[in-house]
Amino acid sequence: MSGSPAASVNPFRSSIGISRRRASAGSGPKEYEFAREVYDKPDDFNPQTDPIVRVEASRLRLRLAEYYAGPGRDDDLVLELPKGSYSLIYRSALN
Repeated sequence: MSGSPAASVNPFRSSIGISRRRASAGSGPKEYEFAREVYDKPDDFNPQTDPIVRVEASRLRLRLAEYYAGPGRDDDLVLELPKGSYSLIYRSALN
């Protein structure tokens, strides 16, 4: 998908599939889990003092919005990362 939000890969975007698998198992990952698994943060990681996961989630949400407002406006499938969540939602653009 050239020009898509996934075109430039960073650890957050390349690992978001982790959240999809967990979401289907009943619970999406928490910010702390993402920080530990994706960014190799230590056990004493404090998301209140290091916002890396929230920052990257915000960046991805912005990229998704830009993509679907532009080159992806005619896509049949829409990916969303709801605010406060680290689990992608896949939906039909027809809904």
